[in-house]
Amino acid sequence: MSLDVPPTASRGACLVLLLLASACSAPAPADRSSTPIATTLTRPADAGSERFDAVIRPRRSLDFGFKTGGRLAEVKVVLGQKVRAGQVLAVLDMSAARAAEDQASGELVAARATSRQADDAAERVHGLDRVGALSQAEVSERVQAAVGARARLAAAEALVRGARVGIADSRIVAPEDGVVTAIIAEPGQVVGAGTAIVRLATGAPEAQIDVPEGMALTPGSFAQVTLWDSPAPVAARLRAVDPAGDERTRMRKAYFTLDPASPVASFNGSARLSLAGSTVSASVSVPLTALRTRGATTEVLVVSPDRHHVSAMPVVVNQLRGLDAVVTGLASGREIVADGLDALHDGEPVTVVERRNAGV
Repeated sequence: MSLDVPPTASRGACLVLLLLASACSAPAPADRSSTPIATTLTRPADAGSERFDAVIRPRRSLDFGFKTGGRLAEVKVVLGQKVRAGQVLAVLDMSAARAAEDQASGELVAARATSRQADDAAERVHGLDRVGALSQAEVSERVQAAVGARARLAAAEALVRGARVGIADSRIVAPEDGVVTAIIAEPGQVVGAGTAIVRLATGAPEAQIDVPEGMALTPGSFAQVTLWDSPAPVAARLRAVDPAGDERTRMRKAYFTLDPASPVASFNGSARLSLAGSTVSASVSVPLTALRTRGATTEVLVVSPDRHHVSAMPVVVNQLRGLDAVVTGLASGREIVADGLDALHDGEPVTVVERRNAGV
C-alpha cells in the first residue's frame, strides 16, 4: 500500500535539508593573523611661504635671589609687572643688618678718636729723646701706639663698609628692564643665599621655531609672525639658529626677534611664523601620528600595492604644522598607516579597515 505525502510536508523537508547543507558549507572565519589598520594618503605640502608653529619666548629668563640668607620681608613687584633697571624687586628683614651697621659706625667713631689722640701724643714727644726729656724707648712707644690706632681705624672703616654692603645685599635690584614672570617665594619665608625669589624676562621677545637641518637661513632675514591674540602680522628678524639639531628629529631651533614696536606678546604663547622663499622641494604632508622614530631615524609605514603588508620607509621631517608634519623622502599619494605604528613591524601582514581623508 502506498502513502501519499502532503505537499506541505515535502516542502518542509526540503527546507530542512537546505538549511543543513548551508550550515555545512558556511565560509571559514577571517584570517586572524593580519593586523587591522587605518590608512591615509600623503598629500603635497603647500608651496610658497613656509609656515611654522612658533612659541613666544623672552630673550633671557633670569632668576634673582639674595647674596645672604634671612627672612623675606617684602616682595615689591607683582606677577606680570614691567620693571625698570635699578628698581627694587624684594627686600629681606634688615633689622640685623642695620644693627650691625650701627655697631660698626660706633666702633668707627671710637677708633677715629683713639687714632687722633695717639697721633697727637706721638707728635708731642717728637724729638724729646734728643734733648733728654724722654727716653728713646718712650718716644718709640708713643709712635707705635699711633700706628696701631691708625690700623684699628682702617679696620673699623672696613667693618662699616661691610655692614653697608650687607644692607645693600638685603635688596634685589633689577639689573635691566624686564617683566616679572614668576614670584617664587612669599614674604615671611626664611630663604638661603642664592635662593630664587623673582624671575625676570629681559630683552626683546622672540619667536622660537623648529626648522629642518637642511634649511639654510641667513641671520638678519625677515619673517612675519601672527600672534594668537592679534590678527595683524608682526615683523620679526632672525637672530640666530642653533648649530646642532635634535638627534632624533634632526630639527634645529631658530630665534626671531620681534619688532620692538609690536604689540605686547604673551610669553610661552602660541604664534604662526611665515618665511618667504624657503619651501623645501618634493615635500609632502603627513599626520604626526603616522610618524615613528627608530633610533635616530624617523619613518612611516607604507602599505603595499596589494594592501596586505606594510614596509618601513625613512623620511626627513622638514617642519611641523599643527597636527601634521612636512617631510621629504616620500611621494605624494602613497598610502601609509595613519596611527598605531608602534604595534606594527616591517613586513607585517595587515588588513585595511579604514582609509581616512587627509587632515583627519
